[in-house]
Amino acid sequence: MKKDIKIPEPEGLYLAAVRTFNEELGENVWDIFLLNAGQNVKETMMIVLRGYSEDKKTSVMRKKLEALQPGSFGRLEFLREELLDFRNEYLVTWFEGSVMYEKNFVLEPGQVSEEQIEWIATLGMAGVLFS
Repeated sequence: MKKDIKIPEPEGLYLAAVRTFNEELGENVWDIFLLNAGQNVKETMMIVLRGYSEDKKTSVMRKKLEALQPGSFGRLEFLREELLDFRNEYLVTWFEGSVMYEKNFVLEPGQVSEEQIEWIATLGMAGVLFS
């Protein structure tokens, strides 16, 4: 029965957007990272990435990270400036031991901006942090 299913509350996983210069494109972009600020290794991480607006959408992408050790991070993708007007979603599932967790990060239009930048100790860089 549904009442018997226990869905654990995920802890210690964050998403960060960091402004960088992409030499290949010759422009500034926002690198997107997953950060493990928890005490446990997050294993077999599956991430579904997508973005959309009222009249446009991006391709759905899938990414796998084998493991994120405590205090570490992994880069997912970069967002060009024109994609910041989209609603960008990152659905993340992972295991800690034998328990599966899920967390959805949603970056609404305007949330990733120069005005929102703060120091992110886990990354050792400045960026915008999402919990």
